[in-house]
Amino acid sequence: MLRWTPSGAVSTPETVQIRVEVSYPDRLQAGAPLPSRRLEPAELAANIHYFTTTLDTPRTRACTSLVLSGHGVATRPDIPAAIDQGRQDGLKRVVLHAGASELHRLDVRWLEGRVDCLVLPVQHADALPRLEDLVEACRAHGTDVVFAIDLRASLLPHLPRIARTLDQHRPAAIVFTWPFPRAGQPAERAPHPGQWRSTLESALDAVAHTPKLVRGLPLCHLPGRASLFRRTSNRWYVDAAHQAGEALLFLPDVVRFAKSDACRFCTRDQACDGFFQPYLDAGHPPLRPV
Repeated sequence: MLRWTPSGAVSTPETVQIRVEVSYPDRLQAGAPLPSRRLEPAELAANIHYFTTTLDTPRTRACTSLVLSGHGVATRPDIPAAIDQGRQDGLKRVVLHAGASELHRLDVRWLEGRVDCLVLPVQHADALPRLEDLVEACRAHGTDVVFAIDLRASLLPHLPRIARTLDQHRPAAIVFTWPFPRAGQPAERAPHPGQWRSTLESALDAVAHTPKLVRGLPLCHLPGRASLFRRTSNRWYVDAAHQAGEALLFLPDVVRFAKSDACRFCTRDQACDGFFQPYLDAGHPPLRPV
């Protein structure tokens, strides 16, 4: 099922991501607008019901997957009941994007039967303590842990060591994510062309026991790692200013990937998102067919 947007046809999402809080300092920042307020408990419940039940019509597709994000989402008291209601309404998968700053307050016991996957961003080399215990505790309660490594320039010197340490914790997956460009400052957030490839290759090699993926980079920048690339699936994006029928589409309202004419001749085109135009304009290698 397709949905028409100003950028063309996109697949109708089966996932809704709901940002419940204004602040989310640990997130892998994309192009989402900053909401002016939190999503109140009644609004959260209403939006989950809308996307799981109200959209179940011959012309629209109900969501069966929920992603919750925002600082404090893992410790907010209304979240368990909201997820329980969503499960009754048809949710089959729930993913929680939590921040390292709230881990000391997280009681993983409430995740059992509710949260399938806990995603934790890794943005600093000093963010590794307690992660091993957290992975073990989540596993005991039936919740997978995925580490999302932000490939920002400041993290690059520590990348192989971080990857090796996380691999020892045996999470469900490790995702290496190129930082999304933000208006006016793409260069400050991403490594300069030519400075990142060998270090990233070393970090990928350091992960020997854990499934791994690469996000945000075009496959032609790492052609020898084609098996680590997947196309990004679309989702609805909800915050306090964009609820229910006013929700954004992650692609293309929040994130936009660019492809060139050369991509039409690439044998791996269907596995690659492309790249971000601001980085291509800043001097990163052009897109080339594999």
